[in-house]
Amino acid sequence: MAIDAKFDRIQKIAQHENADALEIAIVSNFPCVVKKDAFKEGDIVFYIRDDAKLVEYDAWKEFMKRYEDPSALVPQDCYHAEKFAWQEGLLKYLGGGGRVRTIKLRGKTSMGILMKPEELGLGSALTLEGAEKINAKIADPETGSAFLEKEFGVAHWSSPLGNIGDMNVLHQGLDFGLGVSDEENWQNLHEEDLHLGVKCLVTKKLDGTSCTVICQPNGEWSVASRHMTFNVKQMEAEKQENIYTCFTREVVKAGLWYAKTHNEVIAIRGEICCSSVQRFSINKDKDLNGFFIYGVEFPGVENFYIKHGVYGSGKHFTDIVKEMESAGFSLKTVPVICESVVTRELLKEYNDKPASWGEGVVLNISCGDVKSSVFSTVWSYKSKSQDYLMNLK
Repeated sequence: MAIDAKFDRIQKIAQHENADALEIAIVSNFPCVVKKDAFKEGDIVFYIRDDAKLVEYDAWKEFMKRYEDPSALVPQDCYHAEKFAWQEGLLKYLGGGGRVRTIKLRGKTSMGILMKPEELGLGSALTLEGAEKINAKIADPETGSAFLEKEFGVAHWSSPLGNIGDMNVLHQGLDFGLGVSDEENWQNLHEEDLHLGVKCLVTKKLDGTSCTVICQPNGEWSVASRHMTFNVKQMEAEKQENIYTCFTREVVKAGLWYAKTHNEVIAIRGEICCSSVQRFSINKDKDLNGFFIYGVEFPGVENFYIKHGVYGSGKHFTDIVKEMESAGFSLKTVPVICESVVTRELLKEYNDKPASWGEGVVLNISCGDVKSSVFSTVWSYKSKSQDYLMNLK
């Protein structure tokens, strides 16, 4: 699960070569341009990542709309309440929808916002132990996102979808307790979770919208977006569809065949790329028009490697797609770039790619090549192009 904000120590303060009044603070391996002498190495800070959202933005925008319209009658309770008052000075610098963007300040990349604990009302005496307790709540896969939004006003930014069709929602969340599919950036991971020196499969990260198809041996199936499952039975009966059901027809057929053949539930993860989603000018993936598989999971299996379709387990998405194609199904996957060994140079290579190359890559770690001395449950993570992030509008 990608974490949008957390407490961390400043690893390093570096000189800003192009501005005497600015410095570069390195936090969680990410650079943040800050005012000179505002922070020092070792300080505990609240780090808000790029692609996070400050929730005060929505209330502020609503207030400004009413304020700027002289004819509007604004009830007292519609005024901007500033529940998270510390966000006020940041709102005008945010992207659309309150998004924290990657930007360049005087020629240097800045990837997020740093806040002192006292600016959040926590006091300057916040200890590392206290920060780690808060981080543990933020990292909880079940309640962490809600905790972060309620206590700190930080949520995950999602691009507004275009014309996706009927939104006939059956329920929030995904069936079989499956969570959001979202690989973490490598900079946020601990050293052991990077699996340096281990074999991996590098696949391209497409810029679209996440979709999950779940098929069962009894013929039941579901289609879900990132956060919600659609009522596919009612949509079929009423001859309705949206981009999720439209682009997954062949995947559903293949998934039902696989589930029945192997008598097991299969969840097929993919990215839908089309002109209705992620319509940024820099995004060329929107022209692909399709569902591109990037992962599979098997909720009923106990073995961790197989359950999560880990590369090298024989149940990786590339293995499953080959089997489905041999049975006559026509499917697409995210582009496979190469098989390699994980190094910091490899990770940096894709961080430094130009925006024209694409959003970045996902490293699929090989379970068959992992050192026995390393225990980790991280088996895929991403390296994203900083230039691409800076060019998203």
